Order: sequence, then C-alpha cells, then structure tokens
Amino acid sequence: MVIYASIRHDGRHWVVENDNFRVEGLTLEEIDDKVREVVRKTTPETRGQKVQVYMAYDNYAIPQWIRQYSSHYFDRVIEF
Repeated sequence: MVIYASIRHDGRHWVVENDNFRVEGLTLEEIDDKVREVVRKTTPETRGQKVQVYMAYDNYAIPQWIRQYSSHYFDRVIEF
C-alpha cells in the first residue's frame, strides 16, 4: 500500500500532511516515527501489509524566485 503526503519545513518544524493526518517534528527521524504511528492508528487496513509513505516536498514552501532553478527540493519515502 502506498500513502501519499506532502512534506515541508515551516522554519522550525518539519510538517508532513495529507487528507487524513498532519504531524510535526524537529527532525526527519522524529517525523518518520510519527508518520508510522499515525498511519498504524488511522489506517487499520495496513495491518500486516508493507506500507510506503511517499512524501513529496511542497514546492510552495520555496520562495517563488528560486523555484525556477530547481524542480523540487527533495522527496522522501519510508517503508514499514
């Protein structure tokens, strides 16, 4: 199962969100742990399945003037 979400940094925290959840953390490791936890709690159909959470960087978090030089900042995938 693949779950899609966006990731951005608000200047203090990493923020990962989609239509079903939103988590914040100071580090990417903290975000990974929180995403695993919230997916397990909110998506019972993932029990016993391999899950990929694909986090696409929210390009709107990057100032408009610099977007032309990069198609994306980074994307992140975790599996569990």
